[in-house]
Amino acid sequence: MTSKMRRASIEAIERMVKDVSATEAEATRDRRLSLTMMNCIWARHTDAETVEPVQGEITGSVPSWLKGTLYRVGPGIIQVGDSCYNHPFDMLSVVQKYTVGPDPEDVTYRNKIIDSKYRDQAQLGGPITVQTDPFRTKLQRFTSMFHNRRRSSLTKNGLGGLLGAGGSPGGSGICDNCIDNICFFGHDMYIMSDIPHMLKIQPDSLETLGQVDLEEILPIKVASAHPQIDEDGTVWNIGTNFDAKKGYSYVILKFDKSNPEWSGTMTLENGKVLAEIPARHKHAPSYFHSFGVTRDFIVFIEQPLFVQDENRNGCGGESGSLHNSLKWRKTEMVYFYLMLKSTGEILPVVYSSEPFFFFHVINAFQPDEKYVFLDIVAYKDADIISDLKFSHIERTDHVPTATPIRVKLPLHASMSNCKIVVRKELLVPETTLEFPRINYKYMGRPNKYFYALGNEYLHPNRILKVDTTCGDITSWKDPGHFVSEPVFVARPNSTNEDDGVLLFTLLSASALCTVQLVILDASDFAEVARISFRASGTVPEGFHGIFVQDSDEHHRY
Repeated sequence: MTSKMRRASIEAIERMVKDVSATEAEATRDRRLSLTMMNCIWARHTDAETVEPVQGEITGSVPSWLKGTLYRVGPGIIQVGDSCYNHPFDMLSVVQKYTVGPDPEDVTYRNKIIDSKYRDQAQLGGPITVQTDPFRTKLQRFTSMFHNRRRSSLTKNGLGGLLGAGGSPGGSGICDNCIDNICFFGHDMYIMSDIPHMLKIQPDSLETLGQVDLEEILPIKVASAHPQIDEDGTVWNIGTNFDAKKGYSYVILKFDKSNPEWSGTMTLENGKVLAEIPARHKHAPSYFHSFGVTRDFIVFIEQPLFVQDENRNGCGGESGSLHNSLKWRKTEMVYFYLMLKSTGEILPVVYSSEPFFFFHVINAFQPDEKYVFLDIVAYKDADIISDLKFSHIERTDHVPTATPIRVKLPLHASMSNCKIVVRKELLVPETTLEFPRINYKYMGRPNKYFYALGNEYLHPNRILKVDTTCGDITSWKDPGHFVSEPVFVARPNSTNEDDGVLLFTLLSASALCTVQLVILDASDFAEVARISFRASGTVPEGFHGIFVQDSDEHHRY
């Protein structure tokens, strides 16, 4: 269905259901129907959880070596009471679990709305509005963590105690609605967002076991939603901190194994700060969602989207508005910093390029001793954040698109306190994509391929395989369906980079309670198997996922 056809369909429905005497609940229902008819994949509403695992129907053959669990998480509840959220980053999160194996009884599906203070208060609270919603969008919550930092003294409860984690109707508390990504610290499963809270999840039942507040353990106010994991299980992340005298800074975090005799346990209290990078603006830290890791370096990217503290007093604007707090400075450059993993030393050079906005790093690596290559999915600016509002989507059915770029950072032994301007290069011309994944064995190493969702953020309908050496693109699609982020699973003992399978889901434009898990040969894009599940309610799309096998020593991406 074309954009114009979708718009015409929804306008017809709006005319039919419009009633000046309609209740608020009816208006909310009609809006949800409107977005569904527009095939807005991020507005899907999980009206019933699939509490018990349901068996899948297999077409084809699941490889004998493929046995494990695919977890996915993302927005899944758009309506609470008589109100709708206005942004995918706002919505209550849903975690999904697909068990996979060669035997029919091995394949099951279940999902669960994540238990959190955010969910409890949303269900108890009043209408969801800018004025009364105690949660606000993910990025508004991000800004509130900074803007309220001085409203009362810091306690041992960190920001949770300072702002009242979970919030209250009409308040400005930080919520624990983790919606972005899943990470295993050792064998413990956590759901994360760009906030300092993580939710520990029971991998079998998907029950929430508790909230972990990283700011109680480490000197951070927020943390990236995309940690990176080395082959030895070391987890890296980057956070933002504030000091009353120095202002804002970015801190590089490292989480090691708890003891040399690895038993799958990783104590988060063992996390430590290896380095600190001062923010270019003392009162305005940059927003970041991911970063790069190479063999020797951590690569931090400071993009010109800043949490603007206009009054320089830590209080921000009275409204706490996203537009009043996050400022895109189109005349400022993107800065790149390198930290040596072995010592924590920040190289005395600042790289810069013309401005762009990004959510996701594809990969970073050192092709030789002279360069660090950084591949990124980049937008022209940060308009994607505001344009993902459902009110904007209803008007336009369009959001900005992103393209893959490469930035080359030169390494010189003589570099000292210098600034180097670098160029961004198109990795593949005239290709729009998002949610990139690689064979994670090549994380931090030169990779030839990456995989991604094709088309714009709103209507992901293709799976892409991109050859970064020549620009060739292989595409797979099933008309009438939306695809999810492709997760690469390597064949055991494989030697070729693309020797493995891709796992992703298919959501129908019409059968909302059906989801299919597709297994695609990553080398030639031949369909290996397809598993169809019938859920108890509407199945949401989800942002990111991870495939976990019992045989894994470390659960990496």
